[in-house]
Amino acid sequence: MKSLLEILPLLFLGMGIPLYIGYFRGAISIAPVNHSVAERMRGWIYLIMGVGGYFGFMFSHGAPSQIDRWIILYSIAVVGLNLAFIMQRWFIDVFDVGESLSHQYSFFGTITSAFLLSFVFRMFVSLVSDLSAVSELPPFSMFLLAFFVWMTWGSLMMSFVWEKISRNIVSAVLPLNISHIQKRSSRNFTMKLLLLNTDIYRFVFTENTNLQAYVAWLMGIVLGTLGCLLIVIPVLGFGFLLASIFFTGLGTYSFCRMDKIDFSEFRHACTYR
Repeated sequence: MKSLLEILPLLFLGMGIPLYIGYFRGAISIAPVNHSVAERMRGWIYLIMGVGGYFGFMFSHGAPSQIDRWIILYSIAVVGLNLAFIMQRWFIDVFDVGESLSHQYSFFGTITSAFLLSFVFRMFVSLVSDLSAVSELPPFSMFLLAFFVWMTWGSLMMSFVWEKISRNIVSAVLPLNISHIQKRSSRNFTMKLLLLNTDIYRFVFTENTNLQAYVAWLMGIVLGTLGCLLIVIPVLGFGFLLASIFFTGLGTYSFCRMDKIDFSEFRHACTYR
């Protein structure tokens, strides 16, 4: 059962999601060639970063010290990012797709979504394995369990939101000026990963994008912070964390059910112009 629990996320990250995004969406559902190829590229990103991230978290979990864990995790992450860079350049050279600004945001946003999803699956497997070995938890341990569930839930919600942005921004005409494009083009792969995802974050978490989602997320952050601060009162902290989970889920649901995202305000989120 433990082996089955370990391998199911790999099947989902290595076959399920890449097959759905890269084949069913990229090769069948989407008609425009540029959008279709970009979607296939996103499918490969989920395969590379999803499986790579999961292996990184899995192998680092058994390391003897925290330093060794970080070394293993970052080493595998670097390998995954290098493979993603090679794959991106291949798509640009062969299909001439992936270099436009909207494709860049979609590409780097998908990297973040895939990595967060691998973290969520690894945390889920770890939580199930740890709970199966314990018959009863004291109140403080229950609070720690709620905290890890809250952190995992928040990562899952961010993965959903980043996937929504990465999927919709492919066909968007971003209102950016020439100087922004020139500055973006001069950045290396790592800086693009950081800065373009920061742009996405600043665009998503504003009231102009989706007011209902923004208010729900804000409530979730406030309640989650209160839950962490009230660690001395585990029962009260547990309640705040559960309320935070509800509001973050509500905000993510409101955001993901949007039929069309208005990217006209995206230029205000840019970190460099």
